[in-house]
Amino acid sequence: MEFMANDFMAAQFKHRTEAVPVLGLADWFNCEEGETPQWTVRGITGNELARANEALLKNKKLAIFTEALVAAGKSKSESVREVQEALGVSDDVHGEIAKRLEMLVMGSVNPTIDLPVAVKLAENYPIEFYMLTNKITTLTGQGQQVEEK
Repeated sequence: MEFMANDFMAAQFKHRTEAVPVLGLADWFNCEEGETPQWTVRGITGNELARANEALLKNKKLAIFTEALVAAGKSKSESVREVQEALGVSDDVHGEIAKRLEMLVMGSVNPTIDLPVAVKLAENYPIEFYMLTNKITTLTGQGQQVEEK
């Protein structure tokens, strides 16, 4: 069986997306009566997946950096801990969660979010957080879609 490299190279691709019902987040969506709240996610690229896989290392480096902001000889201030929590960085963040936080930020289409929103979602709605990041993983594994001509 031959791989058709020329056809592959000529193809135009687009992200695979899917709307995920997030009933637990209904209070945070402007839904009409009877409308289901949905969070649209996409598969991420190989480069984005590599960045997500490096999240634990980045997490540790940012934790060290925020600690270094406190002058030598002083105890770690509450404000530094708050900054770390807002950024979702500390030695307490499990590597898998750090990876999934990055995936959610990169893979969220509607709504688009930043890291502090992802952190708050993971802390307060862990089931929805895992549902969304599992869907991103599934879509990533399926690869991108070929655009129709």
